Amino acid sequence: MLNGGPKAMLIECIDGRVVLVGPRAERHECLTLGDAVVKAKGLQWEIHIEHLFGGAIRRKMAEMSKEKREEA
Repeated sequence: MLNGGPKAMLIECIDGRVVLVGPRAERHECLTLGDAVVKAKGLQWEIHIEHLFGGAIRRKMAEMSKEKREEA
């Protein structure tokens, strides 16, 4: 989302929550990625850096859990 506004960072946590960090280290926790994007648009922030992990990490954790169960 490039709109020329102040820069923000979007971080997706392993549990799926999303943290939006603004230009003055303002922190907004959101339940979904979509909620965070809407919040950034409302604040007229430009999402400049994204750390999105959720889907890939959840899949990997599920695979590791399955492997452990099979080993037992």
